[in-house]
Amino acid sequence: MEAIGERRALPGSINLATLKRRLAPTDRRIRAAVENLHANLWTYTSVSDLARSVNMSRWHFSHLFKAQMSQSPSQYMRTLRMQEAQRILSETFLSVKEISTMLGNIDRSHFSREFKVFCGQSPTEFRKRLNASQPQDPTQYASK
Repeated sequence: MEAIGERRALPGSINLATLKRRLAPTDRRIRAAVENLHANLWTYTSVSDLARSVNMSRWHFSHLFKAQMSQSPSQYMRTLRMQEAQRILSETFLSVKEISTMLGNIDRSHFSREFKVFCGQSPTEFRKRLNASQPQDPTQYASK
C-alpha cells in the first residue's frame, strides 16, 4: 500500500538521486582522481601519476576507474580535453595551435586527429560551422 502523498515511480524510470549515484564514482580514490583531473585540466597528467596520487598501482587504478566510470582513465582525460577544446573554439578566437598547446597536446596534427575522431569534424570545420549557424546582427558593429 502507498502512503498518502507518496508518488509511485513509473516502470523503467529513474529518480534523480539514483541517476546521480550512477554517474558519480563511489570509490573515494576514484572520486579524488576525477576531481584532480577537472581541477588540473590544463596540465598533462599521466595515468601513472593519477594512480600514484591516490596510492594505487596503475593496473588496479585503471581497472577500478573503468568499472566506476565506464571508460578508461585515458579515454576520460581525452573526453575532458576535447570538450574543453569545443568550448574554447566556440568562445574565443584562439588558433587551433594555441588551443592544442593550452590543453597539453604539443603536436597540432595529433590534436586535430583526436578532435576529428571525437567530434566528427576538424577543429577548423567545427568553428566554421559554428560561426555559420549563428545569426549575424547587422547592427552589432554600428556606432551608437
